[in-house]
Amino acid sequence: MDNTKKDEAYRIKIEDRAMQTIEQSVNVVYDNSGINDEIKKGKKIFCMPDNFFVDHKIECGSNDINELFVDSILKWDEVFLGNKKSLNQIVRNITIEKSTSEPKKLGGKYPSSWEYKMVEKEKVKKENKQGYAHGNLELFFMNINVDVCKPRHIDQRLWRMIAAAKFFGIPKKRILKCKKYLLDAYFPIFDEALRIQIHEDTTIDDIKYVWEDIQRKQLAHKRGYGEKNININSKKKGKSRGLTTYERNKKVYELRQDDPGITNEKIKEQLGISGFNTNFDVSYITVILKKYKKYRNNGKLKNQQNITKLPKKVNTS
Repeated sequence: MDNTKKDEAYRIKIEDRAMQTIEQSVNVVYDNSGINDEIKKGKKIFCMPDNFFVDHKIECGSNDINELFVDSILKWDEVFLGNKKSLNQIVRNITIEKSTSEPKKLGGKYPSSWEYKMVEKEKVKKENKQGYAHGNLELFFMNINVDVCKPRHIDQRLWRMIAAAKFFGIPKKRILKCKKYLLDAYFPIFDEALRIQIHEDTTIDDIKYVWEDIQRKQLAHKRGYGEKNININSKKKGKSRGLTTYERNKKVYELRQDDPGITNEKIKEQLGISGFNTNFDVSYITVILKKYKKYRNNGKLKNQQNITKLPKKVNTS
């Protein structure tokens, strides 16, 4: 067996071990009675039926949990928040839940019609009802207790995202298909200052697994791209701006134009090699592309491209 095959077999072995640990915590999220009780309560408040994801055939073809989550949110928005009756019911449920959870304010009893109207006036009329529902759904996900999931010193957003998947009825096996996303969250991560973050289950093999990425970041530092601060608004002469957000967005657009089949993961990798800050989730590449395309089409760049030289004025005298 040559070195390349040995390296690949070694990486697969590390990934398989990591996925076993991850799958155990995914099972905890889906099977734990405490988490299930919280999700059941949330479903009642937000009018979420069981098997929502499957029944509404929400399938974006992506193996990114973020995109599955966003597509589920959009479908919930369309089905429930787009309907006046269900939207009002969700707002009422949220308001009553908030009222009963504040005993000092409402005496700890189920709110009367008068009390409900007062709370609604205070908390809902100041905001758009749909925004109110969205904000409270996000708050609900943030407050789900996922302390039973291990590793505990991993980014807790991962476990809460999986709890949100359970809320929307996304099957467990569909979550486990998002292997790359799960592994990226599990293995050691490092920031622009080359600080490495590990958790209680991290092994030396896990660090070796991401070593090539660390070396690329080290190379960027050696080339002077490391921790440059971005200040695209600076007008002081001679002040270094570093690599701007515009330059990053343009680079993403050019990479996709040059190779329409390039993946978001590969684009993010190329950004890191070029010295750009890549401290964001890979799904944000889609947002970057949309922003740059909007910039190109909003008139500024378009007008610059369409400017033609006016003919010289002819002296007829």
